[in-house]
Amino acid sequence: MNSYATKVLLVEDDPDDAFLLGEKLDENSQFRVEMQHALNLSDGIKVATSESFDAVLLDLNLPDSRGLDTLKRGLKEMVGLPIIVLSGLEDEQIAIQAVRSGAQDYLIKGQETPEILARVIRYSIERNKAQADTQRRVQQLGALHRIDNAISSTMPIDQVIETFLDIAISQLSVDATTVYMLDEDKQTLKLAWAKGMRAKAAITKELDLSETIAGLTVSKNNMFYALDLEKEELSESFREIIEAEEFVFYGCVPLIAKERKKGILEVFCRRPFEPDKEWLDFFETLAGQAAIAIQDAEMVASLRQAKSELETAYDATLKGWVRALDLRDHETEGHTQRVTDLAIRLASSCGYDVDD
Repeated sequence: MNSYATKVLLVEDDPDDAFLLGEKLDENSQFRVEMQHALNLSDGIKVATSESFDAVLLDLNLPDSRGLDTLKRGLKEMVGLPIIVLSGLEDEQIAIQAVRSGAQDYLIKGQETPEILARVIRYSIERNKAQADTQRRVQQLGALHRIDNAISSTMPIDQVIETFLDIAISQLSVDATTVYMLDEDKQTLKLAWAKGMRAKAAITKELDLSETIAGLTVSKNNMFYALDLEKEELSESFREIIEAEEFVFYGCVPLIAKERKKGILEVFCRRPFEPDKEWLDFFETLAGQAAIAIQDAEMVASLRQAKSELETAYDATLKGWVRALDLRDHETEGHTQRVTDLAIRLASSCGYDVDD
């Protein structure tokens, strides 16, 4: 027998129907249920949003709402909860429409046996979880696509990382995030970007690799997370930030691109949070995307620097040649430069771009 009790909210205005339903649920010894009862939709919504439930049994015809409007309000307000519609025999077609509109299942009053009740509730909960997982994965794929588009665009790196941080906060369901860049010469991490902090000025601008959680995470090349920061051994400066920001959960992961460490990604929560394997995997995936964005930006900056140096060297070479030609014949000194200037003016008057 499963010791876990499934918490069900029953929204039903008829006390007799509610009593009979509760009796049937109690008859099934293999399926433990804790049922709470609300007499109307408004009260049901208040209870559902203030407490934790696994499923909702919802009568469509209530004193403050009737028909499919009851379901629509329920789906809107009881977000994430599987709703099972209760209907009379004469309203079965409406119940079927309710399932098409978002209800997980429906039950005809008076025809539900303890076994049917248990099966419908269990299956509805599992279907709801599967749908939520699918929707979350679709959202994650969409988020990764947005990051890819930002990386491949011509946007400056600051805008790319700004887009990335927004997505990280949204998809990881965290409150704040920071990105530190690795300075290999000084063996430190330097703050580059931050999002969601209440007081950005208070954030530590530079972290030592050997004395901080973030630094040790980069050095060891491992992900780290803490479910309760109060229980962790933290540096004095980091604890001051944690307490000022009221953070409870903390996670960090190294930024690595092509086996080279670029820095670290940190995330923070102001509420208790326990990540599952899927969350941790996506956290690492996002860190990989950030590392790629930073590496691409560094590559572009390096190419631009090389191009600038090449252009400077090319101009210097041309000037040297001009000077050499002039020195060859003192009588015609400056002639080459005058011809060059005349050629440029002529090209300009003809509409050519002289910079080319």
